[in-house]
Amino acid sequence: MSTTDINFMEKLSELKKEKDVLYTLKIAIEQEKYDLKHLSSTTKRKREEILALLSKYDISVRVDDKNSLSVSENPEETKELLANINETLKKLEQEVKSLRKSMFQLLDQVLIIPSWKNLLQTEFNGFYNNQAVEKIMMNPIIFLSDVALTSIESTIREPFILIFGAGLYWVKFSLGRSTLITDSREINALLLPLDLYEKAIDDSTSMFVGTRDALDTNVPATIKMTENFISIPFNIATAPQRTQMRLRGIIMRNVFHPFRELVDSFYQHCKNQTNYAYEEGLKILSAGLSTQKPLYFNEILTERPLSSAYMRLTAGLKNIQAKAKKIIGDFDIDQESLNEFVRKARILADCFSDVGFEILTNWDPERPLF
Repeated sequence: MSTTDINFMEKLSELKKEKDVLYTLKIAIEQEKYDLKHLSSTTKRKREEILALLSKYDISVRVDDKNSLSVSENPEETKELLANINETLKKLEQEVKSLRKSMFQLLDQVLIIPSWKNLLQTEFNGFYNNQAVEKIMMNPIIFLSDVALTSIESTIREPFILIFGAGLYWVKFSLGRSTLITDSREINALLLPLDLYEKAIDDSTSMFVGTRDALDTNVPATIKMTENFISIPFNIATAPQRTQMRLRGIIMRNVFHPFRELVDSFYQHCKNQTNYAYEEGLKILSAGLSTQKPLYFNEILTERPLSSAYMRLTAGLKNIQAKAKKIIGDFDIDQESLNEFVRKARILADCFSDVGFEILTNWDPERPLF
């Protein structure tokens, strides 16, 4: 992650906080609620930060001896004050939009594994709340890829690939005759035997592979759709309109219609700022180290024990255990770099919720945005 990436992500976060403070101040003035302590509590900003922000944007509000915001009793002056706040909010929104365009460069592609169960060629349905899962209707993966590393399994010397990013394991299933249940687990890495990965992306099983258009020399990277692997580069949004129209039906038919719930769930998950917490470390969805040796097959591996809700087994997975460090030991990677990969997951989630989701959903005219 470059210094530039970090800088504009931090700037975007700060702009959002400033917008929140000013919008809350606007509502407070309109409702004549001038308690600074309430404003500080609502926006989670210290008194000094709020006052510095008002000074920065020349918002003529002061604080009296009772720690209350002092606003003119003249209606015309109050009206002018609100107009000033509204104008400042508009300028901040323009800055946010400009930064969001810059965030576009952070998004490489969205990967979808249509069925984790089919990819692994397993009939295992698993357990949920100590009950056997009778049937799995869907268990796809959505993943924003960032960096991929390869290594060799130490005992039988077979290669495997570890892809870092931000994603979600999502499953819809039933327990007997009960209603359908959906569940999910956040992940920030995918582990696959290299031969399984290469088989999944093999063009011989393609439903569609979009290559560069001879007429449209600016067409971006390839769109790949195989039986077990869908890859859509976000820079399709920069392709000529003719090319976008040609691909729209293919993407709608193979992505939005079958995986709309998955994409929506991922969007809501990314919006929640408590998710992809750096402190929780790695969460690797593992297909195993080798197709010949079922070590860590169909498991989620974490760096440390997490909440009981996360570590509880869900449909389609054989285990969730704190064994990620054993995997990382096979890679020549320093702790600082590993920490950056984990931290990048939150940034990718912000990019998707702010930019990526809108790009994808703009390709589906049948569905309204949130």
